Amino acid sequence: MAHDVCFSIGGIVIEYVGSWPHLSHVITNNGSDKLDIMTMSRRCNFIGQANNVLCWFSKPDYCTKTRQDS
Repeated sequence: MAHDVCFSIGGIVIEYVGSWPHLSHVITNNGSDKLDIMTMSRRCNFIGQANNVLCWFSKPDYCTKTRQDS
């Protein structure tokens, strides 16, 4: 049996919501970033930032650019 947990600050109960905008990002209760990247402006912003990084780091070879450290 699940029980709702209520949090309060200064005696005022904090409202429970499924998602909330914070610092230009959408934070969801399930940790998904789908709402954050669904909007066209967010997608375009990400693509612009990725292209900017690729321009600044155009000299390293392909292996260096795609390497993932665990």
